[in-house]
Amino acid sequence: MKSLLTRFALASILCAGSATLSACSSEAEENAVDESQIRDEFAQDVWETVEYTTRGRVLALPRGDDDLQVQHEAIPEFRKPDGFGMPTMPMAFPLDDNVSLEGIAPGDILQITFSVDYKEGWSPLAYRAVAIEKLPQDTVLDLTPPAPEAG
Repeated sequence: MKSLLTRFALASILCAGSATLSACSSEAEENAVDESQIRDEFAQDVWETVEYTTRGRVLALPRGDDDLQVQHEAIPEFRKPDGFGMPTMPMAFPLDDNVSLEGIAPGDILQITFSVDYKEGWSPLAYRAVAIEKLPQDTVLDLTPPAPEAG
């Protein structure tokens, strides 16, 4: 008799557990993030997309979820809410799906074309490297930091 009760209790627990798991699974599916919906909503916020090209030296290659780290030259034509210009700086570049880093190593000199998605008012929403070209190692870069503003 005890064995039968034990089996019944186990069966009840397992059924309750699987019902709970099923309910959890259904709830998780309802709350799951639909990536295409996020992309569509993000696309509605994009007001303008602009591509820029700069040159720089590779500081670090991506590891795991990291981005390509590059010390790049100044980008005078870079749009921002208060005008133009981006100084030379180390910058993390997320890579577009079609960009390969095959043959690229820390210390290499690159030309990088990156795309910036802006919302109205020239506030950047997102950016990504869309093309990378390895340049000769003797390419001279201007990585001079901007002079401090007087004030």
